[in-house]
Amino acid sequence: MVKMLDKINRNTQKQSQHPIFNNAQVIPEGWYFLCQSKELRPKQIKDFKIGAQKLVVYRGESGKVYTLDSYCAHMGADFKIGKVVAENIQCFFHQWQYAGSGNCVKIPCQAEIPARAKVQAYPTVEKYGAVWCYAGPIAHTPLLEVPDLEGKETITRFDRANFSKGHHHISMINGIDPQHLATVHDLNIQMELEVQEDQTQIFFSLTGDTPRGSWTEKMMYFFIGKRYCYQMKYADACLASLTILKNVYFLKESWKWPALHMFYAYRPLEDGSSLTFPIYITSLEPGVWGKIKSHFRLWLTKRLYYFLKDDDEIIYDNIRFNTHNLLNMDAPVSRYIRYVNKLKKSLWSIDCDHA
Repeated sequence: MVKMLDKINRNTQKQSQHPIFNNAQVIPEGWYFLCQSKELRPKQIKDFKIGAQKLVVYRGESGKVYTLDSYCAHMGADFKIGKVVAENIQCFFHQWQYAGSGNCVKIPCQAEIPARAKVQAYPTVEKYGAVWCYAGPIAHTPLLEVPDLEGKETITRFDRANFSKGHHHISMINGIDPQHLATVHDLNIQMELEVQEDQTQIFFSLTGDTPRGSWTEKMMYFFIGKRYCYQMKYADACLASLTILKNVYFLKESWKWPALHMFYAYRPLEDGSSLTFPIYITSLEPGVWGKIKSHFRLWLTKRLYYFLKDDDEIIYDNIRFNTHNLLNMDAPVSRYIRYVNKLKKSLWSIDCDHA
């Protein structure tokens, strides 16, 4: 059941309505995180729910991974209780087998296979140590690449998922909301904003002079120097990459910090709540010393994530988001909302008729 937050204080604090942004009935097309690759063994089946869409993902004997709708086209038994036979998934009920394409390839009681005996299959890839599924029959875009790590060998670390009572579109604006850095985190940062956008991705680069007023700001100045830079890149309103400490230094300009990177992978839930999966990522440097440096960067990324995390979670568990009174300084938030509302609704959307 989708939460109807627009009914709360409906006559005194009417909530802004958007076609896609903060709309629990809509799932945009895009790449959604399912699980870590190591969590899906050969011939294993796992089931997932994204919004109201129930899926199964399985690994064939060859090691290849496939994602299908969860219910058999015959009588609707759930594939999660079936088994993998070679590269096919077999329904437990009547043992119909389906290939990774979604087409039925075997019916034990007859040779003829009806043309309608098929289920929807979804593009599935493994990258960054994870399994990703595209919300649509054809992937119109590749999985988001982490800026500066394109084409490089990488290593990742996965943190526990964070549950939020609110829609994930709300928590996604966190990194581009300049006001909250001052009011919640005591960081009075003047941002110089650069925005680049295409049909499915939007990129925010925020730079400026490091302030030195509060204790937090003085510590920030000590560790990263006169200038700061961080970047957010969003894809399909379901995945975001964060880059921090880019082109900043410790104590003197010749001692540059390594840029730190992480993913936020979002999973909308049917009732309008959401899960966020933090994924720390960095390049894998050669040699023993290189591996030590790579693992240190992952550790440092996690520490910085947790430095800001708790205060933000309090907000997004206690918010009825509205856009009636956005200010000029909320321009990055407004730009992000416009971007989300232009995305394409997927087959998984409740209010989208693809019949």
